Amino acid sequence: MENELDFERPESEFGDGEQMSPVPEGWYAASIFSCQRVTASSGNDMVSVQFAITQPDYANRRVWKNYVCWHETEKTAQSFAREFSRLEDALGVKGAKACEELLGKHLDILVKIEKATQKNQVSSYRSRPRPDMGTPDPANAPDWF
Repeated sequence: MENELDFERPESEFGDGEQMSPVPEGWYAASIFSCQRVTASSGNDMVSVQFAITQPDYANRRVWKNYVCWHETEKTAQSFAREFSRLEDALGVKGAKACEELLGKHLDILVKIEKATQKNQVSSYRSRPRPDMGTPDPANAPDWF
């Protein structure tokens, strides 16, 4: 079978049942590592996005966010669609037709730790400055800044 994972694995580096600890709360430079439409345990389709942190202290650590944009409750679906739209805004993409359009794009993510589960949760996004834009000169900042 094509999708079978029939090979031996080494022991987990985290031991029995141990998991990697969450990254501390804060803003992180990240990129879209994976994006796919999957079916949630509730039966609703959703977009599952995996972010890879790109800054040195936590480079390549992953955090996830699911967007249940296909939900039987219109209000819930619209809420997730608005959230996904905010993600697209931060990525500089609008109305993506396929997950592949988001892969590798860079942004900043605000990571929080969910109290109930002690797991990371992506709670906000902002655009990353483009490398070709250079460093802003504080002398040229507007007076309201």
